[in-house]
Amino acid sequence: TSLLLQAVAEVVSAGGRPLVHIIHRSKTGIVTPSLAAVDAVIAAFGTSVDLVVDACQGRISPETVDTYLARGATIFLTGSKFIGGPPFSAWALVPASLSARMNSGAEVPAGLSHFFARGDMPTGWHDTDNILPRRTNFGLLLRLEAGLFELERLLAMPMERVDSVISAFANMMENLSHSMPFRLLEGSADEYASGDHLNHMSPAHPLDRKMLYVIKITDRIPVTDAALNIEQARAIYRALYTDMSDAFSGPRDALVAAEICHLGQPVKCLKFADGDWAPTLRLSLSAPQIFEMIGLDADRLAERFSADIERIAAKIRLVITTLH
Repeated sequence: TSLLLQAVAEVVSAGGRPLVHIIHRSKTGIVTPSLAAVDAVIAAFGTSVDLVVDACQGRISPETVDTYLARGATIFLTGSKFIGGPPFSAWALVPASLSARMNSGAEVPAGLSHFFARGDMPTGWHDTDNILPRRTNFGLLLRLEAGLFELERLLAMPMERVDSVISAFANMMENLSHSMPFRLLEGSADEYASGDHLNHMSPAHPLDRKMLYVIKITDRIPVTDAALNIEQARAIYRALYTDMSDAFSGPRDALVAAEICHLGQPVKCLKFADGDWAPTLRLSLSAPQIFEMIGLDADRLAERFSADIERIAAKIRLVITTLH
């Protein structure tokens, strides 16, 4: 908090207008800065600071959206990723204070015309009338509608059933068998899952809970007994999305190799003492997956997630045998 306040103070004292970028669920699931830190900035600098929340991963509840909007923050969301809609279906939720500024007669940066058309902006933002080109982007509109459909379908589900699916997934990930070719990255069990990042809001909404986990591949290359690096993790990631059955003669191996497993690509989040990055992948839930499993009871959920993780592990083990 102190470093953030210091950085904002330096910009304000130089006559600038700081933009505080809040990350709500990054590619590794973190939320930063905390809401307490954001409140400290607001208390110190008021409306001299702009706040923007990158919630494009989509793992955020309506209650948390309201929490940010109440503080005057703009929230970026996308209908892809967790929500499961098409790519490039993003939108921004803007607070009333920003809308008022965009209809105040103030000069609007002309550079906005390189990125937006007038129809992309709220109708009440009249300060953009003479800046933005008037053209219709039907592709964007259709992608947006598709993303909103997936979001509406998710929010229409009984939240107690959504919570059951997320809890079953968390239980599996936090109790992985030692026989797996990977383990949960230390620190990946999220301190924000309980809602602590929102000043202990309770009970936490299911969509504010942990749904993305970083795993470190621990199996070694059989031929050399060498540990994997992040480039080899990228090769495994590509192989998981590929039917590799032609490369194996055994029927069992060919069946495993044909599996298509959708995981998140490696991220550089753990560096070894020698400077190499750890071989990581990411496992997460999506809204369509939750919708698919919403009717399963606790036992069936456990069976489903166990079968899924075993299937992923089998293919990772097989791919590792092809590495040198």
